[in-house]
Amino acid sequence: MAGLGPGDRIEARCTRCNDVTGHVIVALVGGEIVKVECRACGSVHKYYPPATPKAAKVKTAVCRVKAGETRKEAVNAFKPTTTPSTAAASPAALSRSAAKAQKLADDMEQNWQRTMNQTAAASRP
Repeated sequence: MAGLGPGDRIEARCTRCNDVTGHVIVALVGGEIVKVECRACGSVHKYYPPATPKAAKVKTAVCRVKAGETRKEAVNAFKPTTTPSTAAASPAALSRSAAKAQKLADDMEQNWQRTMNQTAAASRP
């Protein structure tokens, strides 16, 4: 932040706009920006630097030690893939939901056909 002074324009998070907008520096203490004024809404508040995108956390799978193995053997033999609970549940859940949707569509079609046949038979000239 070398070379910045009061009156200079910078980007900062505005507490009132809840967005990153243009601001004017109002006060500096020891070369650090302390207060800014939002150019969009005019509010004066503490300086909040624009948020930097956070790095995505990498999920680590659990390495379980089987009976008769040492921890070192289990860690060396471990090959991270998907977790067993989600891998087993996903295909079954998809097929159940697809079967349920198909059954609902068939029931609606049968109901439609039944209603249309009753209406045609009960109609009067």
